[in-house]
Amino acid sequence: MRNSSWFVGLLLVVTGALVGCKKEQAAKPVEGMPQAKGAAAGGSVKLFVPCGLIIPFTDATTKFEETHPGIKVESVYDNATVLVEKVLQKGERPDVFVSPGYTEINRLKAKQLVDDKAEINVAQFKLVALVRRDAKIKLEKPEDLKKCKTISMPDPETNSVGESAKGALQKLGLWDELEPKIITTKHAIESHQFVGNGKSDAGFAYDNCPLDTAPEKLSKLIVKPAFYVDEALYDRQDCVVAAMKDAPNAAGAQEFVKFLDTKEARTILEKGGLKGCVAAAADAKPIQATIKVTAFYPGNEGHKHVRDFIEGLNKEYPGKVRAEFLDFTAGEGLKRWREAKLTCGTVMIDGSYDWTYEKNGKPRQVIFQMAMDGQWNKDDVRGVIEKLLKEKAQGKKAE
Repeated sequence: MRNSSWFVGLLLVVTGALVGCKKEQAAKPVEGMPQAKGAAAGGSVKLFVPCGLIIPFTDATTKFEETHPGIKVESVYDNATVLVEKVLQKGERPDVFVSPGYTEINRLKAKQLVDDKAEINVAQFKLVALVRRDAKIKLEKPEDLKKCKTISMPDPETNSVGESAKGALQKLGLWDELEPKIITTKHAIESHQFVGNGKSDAGFAYDNCPLDTAPEKLSKLIVKPAFYVDEALYDRQDCVVAAMKDAPNAAGAQEFVKFLDTKEARTILEKGGLKGCVAAAADAKPIQATIKVTAFYPGNEGHKHVRDFIEGLNKEYPGKVRAEFLDFTAGEGLKRWREAKLTCGTVMIDGSYDWTYEKNGKPRQVIFQMAMDGQWNKDDVRGVIEKLLKEKAQGKKAE
């Protein structure tokens, strides 16, 4: 990617972070690129797009209108969590939803609002810790965050940046120690803003552009990357584009998603600042809904075999399963264990520990509680996962 492309993309992200997004912004044509004249039989396709992706998606939608003269694209740009709330709380219905990660779009999937058959990933993001350019604290690795008095991140429950950051800190065993220092914001841009104005010593963000390239280009920017987080420590978040199940213009929505699944469209997106677009275009496939597995057991040596198995599910089912092991005897693990109203060691799969799946042609009910290899075993966990993967691939609602 040329320096000019990534610098424009980075400048957009940082500027948006410090100033904020204007709501209900319509996409503007890119100078020098032809634009379709109005809508014909194809009607209008409405997109909900995170405001940090204005440049790449403006370019892509302009090209789409050029090659599909019967369809006009109406793009609404806003903060990702605001866009989710527009759908869930206000009942607004775009034809296509663009999500900066799985966390946001999974909230829509939980309400059965996403068309899994018209869903693709168009780019990949990496997690980076940011500091002010004039920061006096030197941060080179996650453990250095202990030096900070305050750390900002978006809400892990609703924002993919926050979920990835929290997951990484938990795997490193740093979350409980750092949690009192963490300032949780509703939007990613607010976390950026806290770093920029000095309210937090460090903050987490996506690497939407190659920040480590040509650092002299960043001299006028307020923030800089302190370090990249090891990708093995968190579940990778991809930029997801999906048609809505009840899209007002379902045919137009599917046509737009199909267009983004081409090398031409990925090249446009990458030139606009997204990473991994061209590489993903060659074999882009619909993303299966993620299955979440959470194990609550003591984090001692006696349960290491449980931890190893549960965390190993991430490699066994890459991109399909998100598995985590939580020590329920203290800290965050104890808090979440009590919130789930549990009373013993438990494995939760998609929010439940009581499952029935077919084994050797017969239904087998399993309660995933107490010791592994007691009333449940590894094959039972895999059996339920395979059941859910099959159902989600067929577009069925899991029982």
